[in-house]
Amino acid sequence: MFGKYGVPIDTVVGRGTAIQPKLSFKFRVRLISFGGLEESAPRGLDITQQVVSIQKPTISFPKVDVPTYGGTYKTFNQPVFNAIRLTLRDDIENNVMFAINSQLQKQYDLKRGRYALSSGVSKFTLLVETLDGQEEIRAVDAWKLDGCFISDIDFGENNYSSGEASIISMSIEYDHINDHYSESQGALQQLSSLFYVMSKSSEVV
Repeated sequence: MFGKYGVPIDTVVGRGTAIQPKLSFKFRVRLISFGGLEESAPRGLDITQQVVSIQKPTISFPKVDVPTYGGTYKTFNQPVFNAIRLTLRDDIENNVMFAINSQLQKQYDLKRGRYALSSGVSKFTLLVETLDGQEEIRAVDAWKLDGCFISDIDFGENNYSSGEASIISMSIEYDHINDHYSESQGALQQLSSLFYVMSKSSEVV
């Protein structure tokens, strides 16, 4: 009965086999060196349990028009990475809030009004992993984003007319894609398909 689900190619190949799609709700988000203050660093792991949604990276190549004698042809510039949006549920024990506030404090000393000594030490690594729902550890594919920082954050609102969970949403900028890889053959046989792509220099913070 499954023979009717494939797409017919030709008389030799036939329909082939229908391939299981990746499901958007089977994923995991991990933050590495998020917050980073000694007493609150472990809470970065608690964020994983409270993720509602996250955008995957978007990459754009700015167009460059090159005039010539016979007309104009198009080429492209260095890639630019757009910010991704991470949405979280706020928890009653404030683990998410403490982790976020630690990261904000690391980026800028809000109490004393001082910048971090180095933007590099204030940044964190973000992993967005697709899971298959069967293997708990293995990632079907994963994006590793380095040089991440919170560029804006929305702590949500309180509303007497709603029984919804309290939501926190933030935009995350990043310097480069360190890797896009698959562990479908096992973590020891990790296959990389895109790695260490730098963003356009004028866009890097």
